[in-house]
Amino acid sequence: MPDRDLLQGLYLASGLVLLVGYGPQLRQLMLHPDAGVKACPLSSWLLWTGCRVVALMYCAGVVRDVALTVIVGLDVGARLAVLLLLARARARRRRTAGALGAGRWMLLGLVATALLPLLMGCRSRDAGTAAQALVDVTEAAEPRVAWLQRHALNLLLLPLLEGSDDPRWRDPHEVFECDGRLSVLVDGRPIVPGTRVPVPPSTLEWRGEGCALAWGGPLGLSGHATLRLRESPAALMAEVLPEGLVLPMGGVPVRLEGRFLTSALAAASDDR
Repeated sequence: MPDRDLLQGLYLASGLVLLVGYGPQLRQLMLHPDAGVKACPLSSWLLWTGCRVVALMYCAGVVRDVALTVIVGLDVGARLAVLLLLARARARRRRTAGALGAGRWMLLGLVATALLPLLMGCRSRDAGTAAQALVDVTEAAEPRVAWLQRHALNLLLLPLLEGSDDPRWRDPHEVFECDGRLSVLVDGRPIVPGTRVPVPPSTLEWRGEGCALAWGGPLGLSGHATLRLRESPAALMAEVLPEGLVLPMGGVPVRLEGRFLTSALAAASDDR
């Protein structure tokens, strides 16, 4: 029947389109494996792939339709490729965590975060004013504001870094997908992808409108923030000066106002 031949052709074409759809997922996992591990749970992909393997066996052993078997088989192959990249990224994260001692770095980072306001106050010519102006993230009354303060570096800085031993800049327009403009300056100059990240102290200025991380991060980050990076052997630390920085959380726009201090583990800047 012509209708049956037409449907079979359409089904084969849809299978090829399905395979093409795996391309962006595989590309992001290769470029940003660490972020992919967080965004794509390995357990979910194992479950989905297992179900598709059962479907492939059913197609080959019961239905015995060549077109259906080929399409499902190609789908299983693409899912196995995703699983391979996720497993490799998870193995690399475990090796990195074991080498650095995640618990030790976390403890040092927390201690450094607590001591940094005092150290900065001692170095300032007006220690009393500086100590009052800086707000530690633990003092935020609103839990969503405190969360956004704690993760400021994870949202604005760490996605731009590539490598841990010799970190280099990524292209901001590949890291962030924005509805409007995006501008990222380091010490007053645009980022040059592939160049070495300067040793702190340095300043990063981030401006964006409706921005999300390209591999599936929070949506709708808008505004302007200046990050004054501080040198620390245990963690990445910064004084953040937000200007109208807003991130919708649970349908509620959360706005950051006033200077505050935050930190992130140095190991967080490992390869993505």
